[in-house]
Amino acid sequence: MLLNNFCECESELLYFITNIYIMKKLQINWLTNGLIDFEYKKYMLLAYLKGVQEEFESKKLYPVFSDLIMHYQNLMQVKAHKKLVYEQFPQRISRADFKN
Repeated sequence: MLLNNFCECESELLYFITNIYIMKKLQINWLTNGLIDFEYKKYMLLAYLKGVQEEFESKKLYPVFSDLIMHYQNLMQVKAHKKLVYEQFPQRISRADFKN
């Protein structure tokens, strides 16, 4: 049992390392794809930006710069839509009524 848990954790760690620290390209739907975890998404973004910085330091702008612009525009759209949702529901939920 303990060995199975270790193997599962090891495979998750390997997945994390290969997809985060070696990440050179961020998927278009990175924000909503996979785990919806703030800290996980933050590390994904930081790993991507580290790769972007390395490309910029080696004076390679293409295709990283156009991808960066696209991701920025997508995040601004998410932010705008989030604001619209909050405006459509001005009252906050105070409690849940499971009986009705």
